[in-house]
Amino acid sequence: MFKISYVPVDNAEGAIADAYSQFPEAFGIPAPLQLMSASPGMFKCQMALIDYFSREAGFDFAIPAAIRYMAACHFKADACVEFNAKLLAAAGLGDDELETLSSDPDNGPFEERENRLIAFVKKVVEGRDVSEEEVETLRSLGWTDANIYDACSQGTFMAGAGLMMNAFSK
Repeated sequence: MFKISYVPVDNAEGAIADAYSQFPEAFGIPAPLQLMSASPGMFKCQMALIDYFSREAGFDFAIPAAIRYMAACHFKADACVEFNAKLLAAAGLGDDELETLSSDPDNGPFEERENRLIAFVKKVVEGRDVSEEEVETLRSLGWTDANIYDACSQGTFMAGAGLMMNAFSK
């Protein structure tokens, strides 16, 4: 699967097996996470990030997945698109809603405040400038600066995942 050594699901032991077991079988283990197992230290850091976003970041389940999906589409990170599409389908989103997330998130399937946040992240992912007024608008919708930063981090992480997958996939 990869040009460098990694820990396949069937060979996982210890901490990596424990981490893999956190993912429901229906979704599988994200390929970029399997690739990251090539570096136990980076794998541990990534699992800490996953834990943070699932427990502490203050988002409903679907929002980080929607952000990752939108960004993965932009970066053409196919494995990430596929994995996050499965998560969003499980949350009830259909193909039309997924298309809107990637092309016009301001009109996405979520509440206005969530759509606005995803659209803001899209600007960041696309490398466009954001204004202080746009940040203030997000604040007025109830987002904290930590929420804004965390959301943007979810989006920009997809660039690295896509680049690493492209570099090391067979």
